[in-house]
Amino acid sequence: MSSLSHPATGLSHRAPHLSRQRSSGPFSRLVAWAALMRQRTDLAQLDEHLRDDLGLTRQDVADELSRPSWDAPSHWRG
Repeated sequence: MSSLSHPATGLSHRAPHLSRQRSSGPFSRLVAWAALMRQRTDLAQLDEHLRDDLGLTRQDVADELSRPSWDAPSHWRG
């Protein structure tokens, strides 16, 4: 399981998406879909400097935004 450690305090924080068991019920799918749409909206609003910091090109962003709303990245599907 992945965890992050705060450099000043040494406290660790487990990544929440990695610590929960995946559920395939309709509510969990709806929550995952809403999160995906929110992330794509945030991606669309990144300025050029932030996008460059992430190592993304304009085409990378355009490709992600052109995916259908139900099309989640393959690593999300478990």
